[in-house]
Amino acid sequence: MKKILLEAHDDLVEILVRCRIKIEDREDPTVLDILTDLRSMQGIVTVRQTRPVSDVISAAGHRIIELTVSYIPKIVDDKDVFMKVLNTIKSVEGISMVKALEHNKDPSIDAKLKRRPIVI
Repeated sequence: MKKILLEAHDDLVEILVRCRIKIEDREDPTVLDILTDLRSMQGIVTVRQTRPVSDVISAAGHRIIELTVSYIPKIVDDKDVFMKVLNTIKSVEGISMVKALEHNKDPSIDAKLKRRPIVI
């Protein structure tokens, strides 16, 4: 019997995150590199930029990018899937901070994020 992953829109969880990125120097990844790397991570299905990249916000050349990331929880191998996805996002080269702002599937997580966003 074949094991087939049946992807459906109902299976996806969407989160809104702001990431601190560094794209200024020649050796730094580009926004396209960062988004491509995110899309290749286990469980992540889509990554959409929701706003233009900010102007430089620090002396080190950091900028902010806001993303909607959708993932399939069944594919992420961890007991705390949400935190695993956030840590996966942060592990991408060029991203030095992730701030979770919204969660579309779990009202309790979303309510907590509205009161106090998670920053890693």
